[in-house]
Amino acid sequence: MGAQEWSIEEELLKLTNSRTVNEAISVLNLIPVGHDNITVKTYGDWKRGGAETYIFPFCIVSSSGFCRELILKAVVAYSPSRTLDDLLNDRLSRRHLLNDAGVFTPTLFFAGQGVILEQFVQHSLAEQLQKSEINNDKLIDQVFYYAGVLAKYKFSPTDAFSDLRTDGQNVFAIDFGEDLGPPSFANPISPQSLYGLAQDWVKKNNYGQEVVYNARPMAMFRLGYDDSTTN
Repeated sequence: MGAQEWSIEEELLKLTNSRTVNEAISVLNLIPVGHDNITVKTYGDWKRGGAETYIFPFCIVSSSGFCRELILKAVVAYSPSRTLDDLLNDRLSRRHLLNDAGVFTPTLFFAGQGVILEQFVQHSLAEQLQKSEINNDKLIDQVFYYAGVLAKYKFSPTDAFSDLRTDGQNVFAIDFGEDLGPPSFANPISPQSLYGLAQDWVKKNNYGQEVVYNARPMAMFRLGYDDSTTN
């Protein structure tokens, strides 16, 4: 990764079979119609995004001030019995399942050829919860809702909440690899355990204010577990 010959502009051309960067950006719907003088801004080289991906964050900006924050993820997971496309399709299937259940996921612009191009969600949820000046009730509700959806579909994640991110308004799931694992797992974490893990994680990270554990968190968990149709 990060060879000198590689550039994000060349990658966009390759993914879309386009002749110009502006054409590629248009094909991928990365910027609304009507914005001129479009440029690509990068923040450095590829870096490890986890055990199974390398990531390359960048943004598309226009002279009018519009900015779209994006991230390109290269899947580098390995399986002796499955192709890279198989592994990528597993991620997409889990992503769509959670999204259809009402869990927020980043806007997806492209998936294929071993890469995923999607919206970059700016903030770590854990870091956001630590800001004392912010009311985190809506975000905490969505953590418990997410836990309920995981329980409903019998996921058995390695670490259910540490990779969650936020735009300040909503909670986004961004990792659909082996740490999440497949749904309908043979020996899934029990709903009671997932609820307890959500409680422990929120208590650990919500430093800014005391969380009152009344009926509300359980109601959000049950909404995810029983209904899974809306946030």
